[in-house]
Amino acid sequence: MSQSGKPVSAPSHIQVKPTSSCNLRCRTCSLWEKDIESGPGSDPTARRLSDRELELLVKDFAVWGVKRLEIADGEPFLRRGTPQLIEQSVNLGMDVMAISNGTLIDQALAARLVRSGLNTLIISLDGPEALHDEIRGVDGTFDKLSRAVGMINEEKERAGSPSPTLIFHTVVCRLNFRLLGQVLESAASLGAAVAAFRYLSQVPPEAVTLTNELLQGEHASPAHHYTVEEDLGIPAGELADLEGILDRLVLAGNRLPVNLALDPLLFDLAREKKHVPRRFEGPGCPLVGDFLQISPRGVVHPCPMLTGCGLGSVRDRSVREIFEAPESQELLRRIQELFPLPICPHCCYREK
Repeated sequence: MSQSGKPVSAPSHIQVKPTSSCNLRCRTCSLWEKDIESGPGSDPTARRLSDRELELLVKDFAVWGVKRLEIADGEPFLRRGTPQLIEQSVNLGMDVMAISNGTLIDQALAARLVRSGLNTLIISLDGPEALHDEIRGVDGTFDKLSRAVGMINEEKERAGSPSPTLIFHTVVCRLNFRLLGQVLESAASLGAAVAAFRYLSQVPPEAVTLTNELLQGEHASPAHHYTVEEDLGIPAGELADLEGILDRLVLAGNRLPVNLALDPLLFDLAREKKHVPRRFEGPGCPLVGDFLQISPRGVVHPCPMLTGCGLGSVRDRSVREIFEAPESQELLRRIQELFPLPICPHCCYREK
């Protein structure tokens, strides 16, 4: 119940992060080199949630009425219990999506994922082989994800199953924006159902500082994983070429057996031919209040961009008690009231 006595609806979507570790060294993300979890409710010395704690957590989600579970950050299959977590969540009636770099999926895991009922598997694809490996920071990455996708498609055919739906996700940046057509061709040839292209998110430190100040002590994050040293945005002088690239990409998408999903910000950049902030349609953020993120250590966050803003720990109270607490509801109200915060234009999550 809210402070006013009205019932508080459960979020429809919860993201669980089984681990923040990653086996790659991507140039577009600093998760692999920074501990981004901080703020109220966080303990940097705390152990990550056990498999048993995660099992009880998703049972609570199901009883509460949560419909969609996302398993992400860093590489979830580094953790051996992740397939079991997927199976449990599907059996509890949730629509489950996992995000992976694809490098750890072998034949046995591919078969298990197909049998599990996993709805959607998103795999990162950032360019043709050499460029993908360069951006991902580890040689052989493209080859491993290609073999993984092949094995998943084999197992789907063997089982006569349409699931999981395979989505290839590309972070568009200065390194690959001229090669998007080749990325789309690769996605189609590998059997993806969807090829999604999202413009790079880079969070300037000043956006974090200003957001922290507005939230009066709550933290966006002292080291957001989209805060990277290298500027990988498309140079302003080259944005004039983006319109033609997108036009050709759309034409290719019309002839290839893959659905094309393009970040609206890419069209804004192409039209304006200069860097512009992400636009927001309608009042408020649709995520805030309808989404929660659970960190590897069990801290509940209200937003994927506010990774240091902890509402509490699931080790102390249930996630429902944390979410419905008056102080949490007041913070969510304040975030909506201040929307868009300085960090919001750097968010890509609303486009997912």
